[in-house]
Amino acid sequence: MTPVEIKTLPAAAAKALLMRISGREDSPDMDRLVAELDGLALAIIQAGAFLKQKPRTTIAAYADDVAAFLAKPPPGWKRDEVLVAATFEPSIRKAGEDARHARAVLQQASVFAPDALPEALLTDAEDDRDLGDALDALQRYSHIRLEGYSEHFGKLISFHRILGLIVRNSMSEGETEFALKNAARRISNSLRGAHNDERTWERSSVLITHLIVVAQRTAREYQSESLADSLMFVALISEAGFDVGDAVAKIGEKLAAWPIHEGPILFAERAVGIIRELPDDREEKLADYLSVLGRLYHAIGRLKDSEDAILASLKIRQRVLSPDHSKIAICLNNLAQLLQATNRLVEAEPLMRRALAIDEAAMGPDHPLVAIRLNNLASLLQATNRLAEAEPLIARHCDIFEASYGADHPQLGIAWVNHGLALLQLGRAQEGVERIKRAAANLEASGLPDGHPWLDGARSLMAQLREGGWPV
Repeated sequence: MTPVEIKTLPAAAAKALLMRISGREDSPDMDRLVAELDGLALAIIQAGAFLKQKPRTTIAAYADDVAAFLAKPPPGWKRDEVLVAATFEPSIRKAGEDARHARAVLQQASVFAPDALPEALLTDAEDDRDLGDALDALQRYSHIRLEGYSEHFGKLISFHRILGLIVRNSMSEGETEFALKNAARRISNSLRGAHNDERTWERSSVLITHLIVVAQRTAREYQSESLADSLMFVALISEAGFDVGDAVAKIGEKLAAWPIHEGPILFAERAVGIIRELPDDREEKLADYLSVLGRLYHAIGRLKDSEDAILASLKIRQRVLSPDHSKIAICLNNLAQLLQATNRLVEAEPLMRRALAIDEAAMGPDHPLVAIRLNNLASLLQATNRLAEAEPLIARHCDIFEASYGADHPQLGIAWVNHGLALLQLGRAQEGVERIKRAAANLEASGLPDGHPWLDGARSLMAQLREGGWPV
């Protein structure tokens, strides 16, 4: 993370700022306080806010407190951090006197990113009066400010980065663990189930930025299942196309230690690592995470890593689940696709057939997932030049999709394209052309934008048919 810069003001400007914020008159003690604070703007602002809220506190007494703090600085702190801490600490203490939960709220806030922090991440209650009182007190002392409002997450607050640094440095190990685990749990609760609904991804971006910061700040001994769940959520939506880098950019904080360019793999690997290290038995969840990680490795061509992850997942699931469990079918299918990608077709086929049989028995012959299994097996059969065996599976795949999603769904258009091409390869030209024409009409009417690969592919195929003399 990049160092925090704190602006230094000339003595006259610093004193003028202190007088304006505090509402106090000029005095030798004012000059002394400005000199003690080296004209640091943030320290001057905090001192002024404190003196305004505590009119009975003399400037001399306040300057004495600052001098006492500076005489015994926390070990390892830089001079400007000590100066700012000297002004923050008294106001944090007074805010705690005004509202008993102010310090705890500030500690909780400090483990998040300092900008656009949803108030909802600071409490588990829908209407938390103690939180409201604490935030009001912290705002009076210029510790936080109201940044805006989110339709989905309510009030958004922000605080100065160096305040967060000072608070985190002053927290005990127990306080740090408590705040980080609470942060991870609340983010996880807010994200739960959202990876299945693309409409929620954009509004989740504000949570993802805070998740990444919390993950960076979470030492190995403070890791939690909630943190792992949230990281896997990011892996899943990144895989599906959500730009996590854009979400991070919104935070306004340099995260050089977190290589976002590595994509969903980074989040999935961290999630798997956390689950492996947690003390309690979480084998089923580890198997779920390894299954996802294997799929992600496959997508970027790390085939050996993919096979290792899938086999590890399958081994766990075969030990803890029944032989006909749908999660066994997922592993078998993923492993079969990997074997197909590495030209081990003979090994792949029985695994695909077993996955299909499990899902047909568990979900019925007309379930959309069964259609996907049928299409995967058909692809394998086509790869081994068994077109006559593949075509009925593709046809059944199309029928299930049409019954499940309707004739207007664009995925059905793609399924029809594949069926049409299979029919053409089998010499059933008229049937194949009619199927492709229907697919093209489906995709043209689907609302897909120009340039979409599905739409472009269908148009290109229609053009080839016209060139071949077919009346399309």
